[in-house]
Amino acid sequence: MKATDLLPGIFAALFFVSCGPKSLPAAEWIPWMENEANHLRQTKTEGEVTYILQYKNMDYVLAKKGRGLFDETEDIGRIREDAGRSLLFDLFITCDNGKAGPLQHRTADSREINDRYTYYHFRFGNDVYLEQDSVHIKPTYCIADKGSGLNNALAFSIGFDRSRLGEGDFRFVVNDTQFGTGKVKFLFKNKYIQRIPAIKTDA
Repeated sequence: MKATDLLPGIFAALFFVSCGPKSLPAAEWIPWMENEANHLRQTKTEGEVTYILQYKNMDYVLAKKGRGLFDETEDIGRIREDAGRSLLFDLFITCDNGKAGPLQHRTADSREINDRYTYYHFRFGNDVYLEQDSVHIKPTYCIADKGSGLNNALAFSIGFDRSRLGEGDFRFVVNDTQFGTGKVKFLFKNKYIQRIPAIKTDA
């Protein structure tokens, strides 16, 4: 077999990898969204602190909450419309390879734990933002979420006004003030968001 005979197959494989699937069955869709190879879920570890960031659209939100993926009731239709005006993320923070939670990690006493609790539940939103072409965009909300699904993780649901962001790539920035890690940046390329597959509705 000549090397040139392999070219059509190579080009087809590259096309599939670059473009990704157009649609996926529901059972495969969430794992696809959470697969870091698809660039919508990213992990960064700085010292003893690990940050896990997940981009999410409304289908992802509804699926994780156990709501019907294809339910188009008036209520969910309104939620979809609201979400269409936002960029949505889940952020998880763990320490010491998941062995410790951020509230207790390297704290000397209950006062420090309480101070850290107050920071993360009431002020943390001041220290996260989107960055695009030197423009910083603050979140419209940043809510601590108890049901993270990750051991010892502190979890946040964070939303930004989509209208303030251009069409290009952007960075999600965590400006750490608790653990000395400095600014932790996650690059999101618009092409990866645009290629999120649809969910197959066929039986």
